[in-house]
Amino acid sequence: MEQNTLPEPPDVSAILRAARSDPADVPALVQRLVADHGTWHASALNLVASHNCLGPVAKALLSSSVADNILSGELGARNHSGGAWIDDLDTLVVELCKRIFGAVRVEYRAMSGAQANGLALAALTRPGDTVMALARRHGGHRTYREDGYSSVLGIRLRDIPYDERADAIDLNRLEEVARRERPRLLIVGTAELLFPYPLKELRAIAAAVGARLYYDGAHILGLTAGGAFQDPLREGAEILVGSTQKTLGGPIGGLIMTTDEAAGAEITRLTTGLVSNYHNNRVAALAVSLAEMARFGRAYAAQVVDNARALATALDREGVPVVGKERGYTASHIVLLDTTALPVGEAAFKRLEEARILTTRVPLAHTYPERRGIRLGTAAVTRRGMREEAMSRIATLIGRVVTGEPAGAVAAAVTDLVRSYPDVKFCF
Repeated sequence: MEQNTLPEPPDVSAILRAARSDPADVPALVQRLVADHGTWHASALNLVASHNCLGPVAKALLSSSVADNILSGELGARNHSGGAWIDDLDTLVVELCKRIFGAVRVEYRAMSGAQANGLALAALTRPGDTVMALARRHGGHRTYREDGYSSVLGIRLRDIPYDERADAIDLNRLEEVARRERPRLLIVGTAELLFPYPLKELRAIAAAVGARLYYDGAHILGLTAGGAFQDPLREGAEILVGSTQKTLGGPIGGLIMTTDEAAGAEITRLTTGLVSNYHNNRVAALAVSLAEMARFGRAYAAQVVDNARALATALDREGVPVVGKERGYTASHIVLLDTTALPVGEAAFKRLEEARILTTRVPLAHTYPERRGIRLGTAAVTRRGMREEAMSRIATLIGRVVTGEPAGAVAAAVTDLVRSYPDVKFCF
């Protein structure tokens, strides 16, 4: 399909009219919307750090027979009969997670990483408990902040002290505050995670005050699985929570993994009560995705990080301001741009989308709460087989857009690049 015949975003008013008219019109409409979405995205460069590509075997399992035969409840203690095969699928997921991440207990039924955070917090705290977490300004995720589960659960939230000049947790001040506040949990992890945390030191501080160290690894699970980033459970964290669709490359969902048997048992108990039916087709697809990480994860994760560093370096050469240059840009899949110094400013996000380059708007510490940063991620393009040479081409395309060249003039080159990588790699 040529560039000028790509589908346009749908007219919302037309969609609303269809929804209020004959229901028989809806299936065809839905099919067209899904097809148009697929056509457009097949011509777009996906640099959204929370996106990835499902392998074909995993994707096919989402529409398999287990999609409409629910099996609720806890592994080994079901109330529906006929579920021996589902139990086996679930057992595969648990055992693969134990092997890959070093977990003692695994909870896999959460529908998202956000829900996994909520289940873990609800299981491990009581109303009035103190939890210390990174502030939103420093990357703390809303799911465990004031506008998320902490408020719903009645948790007393305190910020982890942060040294903005060093762009790191202030360990000395943290130890002092933790001794005073006596938190139940110490939570680290962000959606803009560029560099590993000092987990050994954090675990020592947590242990000294009777707290558990909790790592929100939503973005880095696949890098951990491939040995290309830090390994939270083996380095001192007792709880590792994350999303299964980001760098892990599986279906949308959440994992909660622990090295603490008591914590894991409580999380399982609560999840059984709060999550009844949990999409068994997703678990089947997750089993395959985890096996892909066990088989291909090291090569994949290393290439993801190499691509992120190559992209950041090339963007810097193009004159695009990249966060973290003094520390080597990034050690993960994420590259952060500061739009405050760009000729097109905050318009860069929309202009990049018009050029079919998909990114995410994020706040940076010095622009919080305004979203004047742009987050790029290399997981999805790596899964398509792109390597360092492609990162250099991507940087040139981004540079053209953010320095003022019309987006339409760049879009054709973006589509040409994307269509030269049609297949999903690092998969069965």
